[in-house]
Amino acid sequence: MVAPHLNQVLRALSQHFTGEMAEQWNTWRERYIPALLLLLREMRRESTEKSRTRAAAIEKAVNPLLPEPRRQASLSRKALWVLASTPGVTCVLNGARTAAYVDDSSAVLQWEPLAEVQPIYAALRPAG
Repeated sequence: MVAPHLNQVLRALSQHFTGEMAEQWNTWRERYIPALLLLLREMRRESTEKSRTRAAAIEKAVNPLLPEPRRQASLSRKALWVLASTPGVTCVLNGARTAAYVDDSSAVLQWEPLAEVQPIYAALRPAG
């Protein structure tokens, strides 16, 4: 999300500056871009780690409440299954970006609905 906007601004500035100011800009930009890329890479790593930690906590809370054969399913399938099994829910929107994702999530339609979803929601409710 950041890179396209950043590239646009950097290009605009590079076209705008001339003479000595352009030289100073180019010198600064050559130091800035590698440092920024390093920062963005670290932010992505931290974000990925936080996501993994959260996903593991959700799996730990939900898996004991699911039938054994479904515990090995992906977290996204489990979430779709719980939502689709919730009384009153007639449609679950899941943001299918690729055909593979559609195929993966569509498999849940063949599963028998969960008899009880309330314990799963309760297990995921924040404490407090």
